[in-house]
Amino acid sequence: MMKSKVIILVFLVLAMITGCISNESTTKVETDSARDVHESISKSIHAPVYDNLFHLRFEFGVDNDTLLDTKEMTLRVKMSSDIATQVSDFQLNEKDMSLIYEEAINQGLLRDQDKIEESVTCNKKPHENYKLSLYHEGSTYHYEWNECDKDKQNLTILKDVIMNTLQKNETYVQLKEDLPYAE
Repeated sequence: MMKSKVIILVFLVLAMITGCISNESTTKVETDSARDVHESISKSIHAPVYDNLFHLRFEFGVDNDTLLDTKEMTLRVKMSSDIATQVSDFQLNEKDMSLIYEEAINQGLLRDQDKIEESVTCNKKPHENYKLSLYHEGSTYHYEWNECDKDKQNLTILKDVIMNTLQKNETYVQLKEDLPYAE
């Protein structure tokens, strides 16, 4: 009989330690704490990776004829010297900006780097040129390269992310579709 009481007592102590048995006030505190932790984790997981302190200006094309500027909210698409269109209230959505921001960080582009002035000649005629300015927390990072520049793979990777994002954007797609019919 004494052995069974010890077993029950040990079971109750273990149950209390692991939280299986608790009084109502303890349960309320634990539930509130768990809810706060869950909300905190949920907010951090679903919070955008970037904030409004990150913007970019990206010019690309043979003559840098297409412009995406998230700071000035501008999208300009030019098909020829006399056919162009511009949207003055253009915005990328939060998901797309987060994706671009994350890739800029992954490629090490949002930090000061040694300026190496080099000129890469491109024998391909015509060839794509790229100008990219990244704005983050009061700093500006400028980059220029062309499609023949093999030393700037990190910029090319970010360029591909920006281009893929832009090519899925409804406004950009509509501008590209409408331009061949512009007079």
